Amino acid sequence: MTKKQKIWLAIFAAMFLVPEILWSPIANFYYEIWLGSKMSAVTPFRNNLIVSNDFFWKNILFFQTLGIVLVLIWLLRYKMNILIKCSLILLLLLLFLISGFAVLFAFYNNPQIG
Repeated sequence: MTKKQKIWLAIFAAMFLVPEILWSPIANFYYEIWLGSKMSAVTPFRNNLIVSNDFFWKNILFFQTLGIVLVLIWLLRYKMNILIKCSLILLLLLLFLISGFAVLFAFYNNPQIG
């Protein structure tokens, strides 16, 4: 991969990693679902501004999912070792499914709609 390709790959990967490290919106989402089935009152895994503001939470989840999709597209375009490429693609598809479900849940389970 050329230097330009590596830079774009790092930018797209940072779109997912930076918000997840700082605020953990996806981890909070699944943590609350997991505990919600066991307890009636659930507190977030990490209390932060993303949890309290619905607009920020939806945007962060959307940009994380977009970052995963762009990294996946970028990896599909360039030649790499087939074993490394297949394992990265499977990992990214799993992350996409996990993040995509959180995004769909956030947008379609909105009490402000309808």
